[in-house]
Amino acid sequence: MPFDKYWEVPALELYHSTDKYMEALQNQISCKRARALATEEIEVHIQEQKAAYRKEGIEEKQAEEKALKDMGDPLVIGQQLNEVHRPKVPWIMLGIIFALITIGVFLQFDMNGTFRGYAWYLLGIGLMLLLQVSDYTILMRKSKRIWILTVVGTFLICHIQTGNTIINGRQCLVYYSSVILIPALAVMLYSCRNKRYKGMAAFCLACFSIIFNFLNTGGNQTRLFEITLICIFLFIIAFAWDWFGVGRKKSKILLIFLAALLFLLAGMILWICIYQQNKAVFLSEYRMEQIRCTVLNLFGGEEGAESVQYQFVKLREAMEQANWIGMADCEGLEAIMEFLPMIASNRIIFYVSFHYGILAGLALTFLTISMSIVGMYFVWRQKNTLGKMIGLSCNFFFLLQTICYSLTDFGIIDLSMLETLPFISAGNKMFLTFSFIMGMNLSVYRNQNIVKEPIAGKVI
Repeated sequence: MPFDKYWEVPALELYHSTDKYMEALQNQISCKRARALATEEIEVHIQEQKAAYRKEGIEEKQAEEKALKDMGDPLVIGQQLNEVHRPKVPWIMLGIIFALITIGVFLQFDMNGTFRGYAWYLLGIGLMLLLQVSDYTILMRKSKRIWILTVVGTFLICHIQTGNTIINGRQCLVYYSSVILIPALAVMLYSCRNKRYKGMAAFCLACFSIIFNFLNTGGNQTRLFEITLICIFLFIIAFAWDWFGVGRKKSKILLIFLAALLFLLAGMILWICIYQQNKAVFLSEYRMEQIRCTVLNLFGGEEGAESVQYQFVKLREAMEQANWIGMADCEGLEAIMEFLPMIASNRIIFYVSFHYGILAGLALTFLTISMSIVGMYFVWRQKNTLGKMIGLSCNFFFLLQTICYSLTDFGIIDLSMLETLPFISAGNKMFLTFSFIMGMNLSVYRNQNIVKEPIAGKVI
C-alpha cells in the first residue's frame, strides 16, 4: 500500500491539463474507433468537477488539476475502459452460421453426389467477415446519398431488361441486387427520427416509391413480398417506439390505422387473384395463379387448384408418409424425385424429413430459426438505435425466409415464392445475398461497444 501511494502521486502530477490526461487515457484503449465513445463520459465528468471547484472560488488552473486528481490515474482508468470498449466477437452467431453452412454442404453432397460452389462459398464467407469488421454507421453519415441511391437505384434495376432473366416469376437481376434495400430502409427510417409528420410522410413516400417500382414490373413479386413485409415491420417498430415524435397515443392510433389498411389491401389482392384475375396488372400470371391456388388449397377450395400446384400437392402427400425417425416406408426417395425434381436442389427440409425423419427436419428448422432469434436478442440489447434497426430488419429477413420455406416443405401451405433456406439451400448467388445481410448484422453486434450514436443528416 505505501508503494502504491508513492507511485500514484508522481504519475498524476505528470498531467497538468485535461488534454494530456485524456491523451494518456486514450492511449490505453487499443481500438482507435472506440476511443471517442469510451472517453466522452470521462471528459464530461472532469469538466463538471472542474466547474464545481470553480464555484468554490478556486482558480481555473488549480480547479482543473484537482478535478484530474479526483478522477484517478488515467493509465488505470484507460485499461479498465479498454476491457469494456473493444470489438465483441459474435461467437454464438458464427457457430450457428458455420454449422448451417456445413450442414448445407453435406446435404448437397448427399442429394447430388457433388458440390461445385466452393469458390462462391469462400467469396461469401469472406464478404461476411469483411462486413463484420466494418463501421456500419458510415451509412448514416451518407444518409442523403442513401435516400437518392435507394429510390433512383430501385427504379433503374426494376426497369432494366438486360440480364433480367425471369425464372419462376422472379427477375434474377432485381432479386439479387435489391438486397441492399434491407439495411437501406433501416437507415432511411433512422434519418426520420423526431421529424414528426414530415418524417413520417418522407418514409412513407420512399416505401411506396420502392413498392410501386416493383409492382410495375412483371417478375419481381418475390422481392416485393419481402420488402413490403420489412417496410411494415419497420413501421410497426417506429410507431411502437414513437420514433417520429408524434406522441405515444397518436402513434398507437396510427398503428391501428396501418393494420386496418394492410388488412383491407391484402383482402383486395386476394379477391383480385381469385375472382378478378384479368385486373391484377401488378402481378405476373405465374404469381397470381400461385396465390390463387394457395388460398384455395388452404381453405379447401376448388379441385382445379391442385392441378396447378402439382408439385406442392405431391410434396404434401409424400410428407404424410414420412416417419418421425428414419427414412419413410414407401416407394423410395428416387421414385418421389421423379415427380418432384425440385427436391434435388431446393427442398432441403422435405429431403431431410423424408430421408432422416421428421424430427431431423424439425431440428434443422429450429437451428435455422435460432440464428434469427439469437440475432434479434443480441440486437435488441443494442444501445445504438441505428444498429438496432439494421439488425432487426436483417434478422427479420432471415426469419421470414425460414418460416415460409419450412411451411412449404412440411406441406402446410405453399409459400414457395421464398424458395431458399438461409445458408443451406443450393444457390451460389443466394449464398452471397445471405452473406451480405449477415455481414451487416454481425457488424452491428461487433461494434456495439465501439461506435457512437450517429447523427442523421438533413435529408427531408
